[in-house]
Amino acid sequence: HNYDVTAAEQALRERVGDHPGVVAVLGAGGVGRAVLRALGRLGVASVVVVDSDPGRARAGAALATSLGCGAAQAVGPGEALDVDGVVNCTPVGMPEHPGMPVEEAVLQAERLRWVFDVVCYPPETALMKAAAAHGKVVVSGARMNLINRRAILAAVSGVDASELP
Repeated sequence: HNYDVTAAEQALRERVGDHPGVVAVLGAGGVGRAVLRALGRLGVASVVVVDSDPGRARAGAALATSLGCGAAQAVGPGEALDVDGVVNCTPVGMPEHPGMPVEEAVLQAERLRWVFDVVCYPPETALMKAAAAHGKVVVSGARMNLINRRAILAAVSGVDASELP
């Protein structure tokens, strides 16, 4: 069982709801693939997979298509994004990788409704702060991490961890 998939799905459902629209997934590594599965479960309209490695971006787009994520496409960093949501699945935003994975202009787009940064430390990244400043719904990687840990605790101990703080 991949707890990242269910944690991402729940975190997105709580803040964005079902049918998240057209989504850019930044990073096509392990967490990016888990997020693609979660988006497929949520009924995403289509996905744009952004990765600095063109082969990995194409593989992510192919996976997204196979998971029912609509017409998926692969692009490189810095390409224009016309999307409803952005998910950061890169290390950018962690203390050892400061900054934002997208340009400020992406966050200013009128179409963009929400941003999900899977980075869980710090609990509020530069991307999250900037998205909130532009009035976007923000989904926290710290929330995803908490959901994930509760699910693992329940699986290994049998304890219903949903009531834990």
